[in-house]
Amino acid sequence: MRVVFVSYEVFPFAKVGGLADVAGTLPKYLEKQGVEVFIVMPKHRLVEKNAEKFDYDLKKVASDISASYVKTSEKFDIYESTLPGSNVKTYFVANEYYFSADDVYAGPDLGEQSIFFSAATLDLVKHLDLKPDVIHVNDWQTALIPVYLKTLYRDDPYFSKTATVLTIHNLGYQGVFDPKYLSFSGLPDYVFSIDGLEFYGQLNFLKGGIVFSDVINTVSPTYAEEIQTEEYGEKLDGVLRMRSKDLYGILNGIDYELYNPATDRRIYVNYDVNHLELKWENKVKLQEELKLPVKKETAVAGLISRLVPQKGLDLLLDIMDYLTLFDLQIVVLGTGDEYYESALRKFQEKYPDKVSVNIKFDVDLAQKIYTPALIYSSCPASTNRVALDRCSA
Repeated sequence: MRVVFVSYEVFPFAKVGGLADVAGTLPKYLEKQGVEVFIVMPKHRLVEKNAEKFDYDLKKVASDISASYVKTSEKFDIYESTLPGSNVKTYFVANEYYFSADDVYAGPDLGEQSIFFSAATLDLVKHLDLKPDVIHVNDWQTALIPVYLKTLYRDDPYFSKTATVLTIHNLGYQGVFDPKYLSFSGLPDYVFSIDGLEFYGQLNFLKGGIVFSDVINTVSPTYAEEIQTEEYGEKLDGVLRMRSKDLYGILNGIDYELYNPATDRRIYVNYDVNHLELKWENKVKLQEELKLPVKKETAVAGLISRLVPQKGLDLLLDIMDYLTLFDLQIVVLGTGDEYYESALRKFQEKYPDKVSVNIKFDVDLAQKIYTPALIYSSCPASTNRVALDRCSA
C-alpha cells in the first residue's frame, strides 16, 4: 500500500505543536509495518533553519510547476529529504510568496496559502508519480485536497483508486473564509452549499474535508464522541453526526525511540527503569536552569502548548492563585495569543518561586520539561475529565 501523508508541520522539519510529532512519527511506524509512505509539507523557512540542527539534507528535484485550477501566476518548486530515523521520502512545496513567514501558521493570505498548497500537493503527487492508494490529510490547512479529488479530479484515471483520510487534531480550528476564495480555488460553484463548504454564509475548509473525505478520524475515541455533541461540536456536530459511520477515534501514540529517557541526548541525565533515581537529577537541573528554587521534593507541573483558547487556558488562569498554595512549581513553554502570554507572565512576576513562563518555541527545553514533570498534554480543550486523562495517557 502507498500512502501520501500531508501535513503543515512535521518533526523535525518544522514543529509548532503535537501535529508535528504525529506527522514525524506515524509514517516511520507505518513504514515498519510494510507500508510505503511519502510525506508532503510546505517548505517553511524553518525547514532550512532546522536542516543543520537535525542533520538532514534538502535537494531541489523540480522547478516552476503551476498549481492546477488555482487562479494565480505563482508557481512552486519541489524539494526532497528523508525523514530522520527512517527511509520515508519527504517532499516540500516551495514558494517564496506563500511560505516566506518565520511562523509555520503565518503568511500573506492564509486562505490562498491553504488553497495553493492543497492544489500543489496533487500536482506534486502526479509529477513524481507517487500513485497513492491513500492520501492522508491533517486539519483544515490540507482539508481541501479531498474536495479537489471528489470534484475536479473525479474523472482523472490517475486518482481513480485513491481514497482519502482526514484527521481532525483540534476541531476549534476550521479555516473559515469569505466566499470569494472559492473563485481563487477554481472549485465548482456547487460546493458552496449547505451540503458542501458553506458555513453560515462563509467557506469552511474543514467542513469540506469532513464532507468529501472517505474516512475521518481524530485523536481519541472520547474526542470522536464529544465532537458529535452540540457542546463540543463547534457548530459542526451535525455534519459529524451525518458522517458518524465513517468517523473513528484513534488514541495518539508516542515515538518510543525519540522519547526514550535512556538515550535522549537533549535531557540533562539519561536514566531507565533500573535507575529511576536519576530522574530526580533532571528535575533539579531544570529548576536550576529556570531559576526556580531547587527543591527535590517539590512537584513540577509542565504545560507545553500553544497559548490559545482552544487549549483550555482560561481554566488554568482561573485556578493559578489556588495552585500556588501547594508545594508545586508550574513551568509553561509555548507561544500564542498575547492575552495569555501576558496573563501568564503576570503570574510569574507574582509568584517567581512557583511559576516559570517561557514564551518561545524550544524543542530541547520541551524535552527537559517532559522528563521530570507532571505533564498536561496540549490535547483539544475539554472539561471532560475522562477525555483529558485519556488524551494525556
